[in-house]
Amino acid sequence: MNDRVARYMAREGMPGPGSALLVGVSGGVDSMVLLHILLQLGYRCEVAHVDHGLRGAESDADRDFVVTHAMQLGIDCHVRRVDVATLRERPGISTQMGARMLRLDSLKAVAVERGLGEIALAHHADDAVETFFLHLLRGMGLRGWGTIPVRSGIFIRPLLQLSRKEIMTYAQLHGIPFREDGSNADPTYLRGRVRHQLLPVLEEFRPGAGRVLRRDVAMLRSLAAFALAELDERLKGHDLRKGVPCHVFADHTSGHLLLQRLIGDQVAHPSVVDNILAACDAPGVDVRFRVRDGWLIITQGHLRLQEVNLSDGCPEVEVGEDLRVVGAPLVFSEADADGIRPGMGEQVAWLDRDRLTFPLRLRGARPADQFIPLGMTGHKRLMDLLAERKVPIAMRILTPVLCDANGEVVWLVGHRIADRVKVRPDTKRVLRVDWSPLV
Repeated sequence: MNDRVARYMAREGMPGPGSALLVGVSGGVDSMVLLHILLQLGYRCEVAHVDHGLRGAESDADRDFVVTHAMQLGIDCHVRRVDVATLRERPGISTQMGARMLRLDSLKAVAVERGLGEIALAHHADDAVETFFLHLLRGMGLRGWGTIPVRSGIFIRPLLQLSRKEIMTYAQLHGIPFREDGSNADPTYLRGRVRHQLLPVLEEFRPGAGRVLRRDVAMLRSLAAFALAELDERLKGHDLRKGVPCHVFADHTSGHLLLQRLIGDQVAHPSVVDNILAACDAPGVDVRFRVRDGWLIITQGHLRLQEVNLSDGCPEVEVGEDLRVVGAPLVFSEADADGIRPGMGEQVAWLDRDRLTFPLRLRGARPADQFIPLGMTGHKRLMDLLAERKVPIAMRILTPVLCDANGEVVWLVGHRIADRVKVRPDTKRVLRVDWSPLV
């Protein structure tokens, strides 16, 4: 197996024996075997272990196990502790996703500190098959066909051609110690259900299905790389920020793929790409779509990205009793209680002025913000409400919020007012607030 890994690494352009590598080691069988093979091949390895702290004493035992093993081998071990709870406030990020993000960031940080240019991870062929089905079930983006890449930035995956069974057999033959992670069998996670329920059923339907799937996924990875290179060639000279003629997509049999490649990570789900493609194919229709960095606008037969500078955030503006506003698209006016048309609070908010504590403040939404929306009785996180209303994750922090002097949210601008400031039958003074979007 050592020779197979060495040939695979050479074929995929990975560093050769004698090179210095940082090896991500969890303590599980895959990463322990990876470390053993790399050392056998003559690589100069350092170990990095990321402690997510999600499994209490079990996490502590994993950390101690890896540290002790590295000490026995006489190699440096770097431990980083991350707090996954810090990402739970960010809508759309699951515990597993947050743990992965923090883990990769921590590994990169260690590599930079140690001056190491490559980080070896222990993903294998069965991981790639599981990822393929996860992508298929959630919505296969253009990159999804390649499942787990052999290389992504400074991360390399030397074991990607090996099966889980081969890795386990190697560990047993060489007496390599490892720890079992109980969460791998947890049916709470979709990957666990794919691994322990879906794939065994496919093996029952067709004995040898696992072997075939591993081969097919490896082929798909190569096909995806070829397709991306071909799409890039056809898109040469087109700049989404300057505007791309819609006929580039509408008149091409691979229009959907071309559009998806051009948009890249701006859109998370292929179904949104379907809607954009349909709009590109409808002459004379002007439309825009919220995306990660701003808006995708279709006008005059061209598709263009209008960016919003996320680092600028939402302007912070204070509004006193005189209702004078400078630097924000807000207009305050007194209204007659008999002539109002109360709504949920999208572009116009009608508020009970006597229930407001001045000065008011306009700012961007924050992960911890919550309020009782109009028509509800319980508190709701603003980020959850924005997620339900399909606002892209990166745009949520740009959503304006109008607060009172106590910091309580009175209007999630463009979406909903707070129930406590709504106009009631006994309201004496009505405050009308008009909003003109920044983009």
